Amino acid sequence: MVRNKHIRLTIIICITSLMLSISLFSGNNIRDLLSLETSSNLISISLWNPKQLQTFQCPVRGDKWIVVTTIFYPTKAIYKFLNLTTQWNLIVIGDQKTPKDWLLHLSINSSRLIYLSIEQQNTLDFRILHYLPYGSYARKNLGYLTAIKCGAKIIFESDDDNLLETNDIYFLPKIVQQKHVPWIGFHRQRSPFINIYG
Repeated sequence: MVRNKHIRLTIIICITSLMLSISLFSGNNIRDLLSLETSSNLISISLWNPKQLQTFQCPVRGDKWIVVTTIFYPTKAIYKFLNLTTQWNLIVIGDQKTPKDWLLHLSINSSRLIYLSIEQQNTLDFRILHYLPYGSYARKNLGYLTAIKCGAKIIFESDDDNLLETNDIYFLPKIVQQKHVPWIGFHRQRSPFINIYG
């Protein structure tokens, strides 16, 4: 019971943060917010070259994504996220304190991973980028937007020190349905999103 409440709270936080970001910074159209340019393959920092900008092509596509931030080398939680029973993709958002050689310390297959260093984040063409301070949890919004760009229908928000109890993420959409989330006014419209910080 407590686990289900924790999972629901995590889902609500993730959705709320994403919707607030979109509503605050989208201007006219969500496509403007999701327009994204970056350098070569995001999976490997050795291939990253800021002089060769091109339209971002997701190196990994899928409908289920985990988004985390980190300032440490890959943790047990990162390895567990990459080895789940069901296929989830992982976006790791680095920060100024994140080791520059983070990817080199990953000792398993990273085919379902997108790692965004600060340098790579700064090449993204999301308008929200200019409002996100370094050393802030808010930078995780870049991960949410990248996941959406890469096909996300479900985003699981976590941290690099949250170790799952099992080898899978059990929650959506069979357990949590719209009827379980209260309908509250959101920008003068009915919406299933709640700002738990409000």
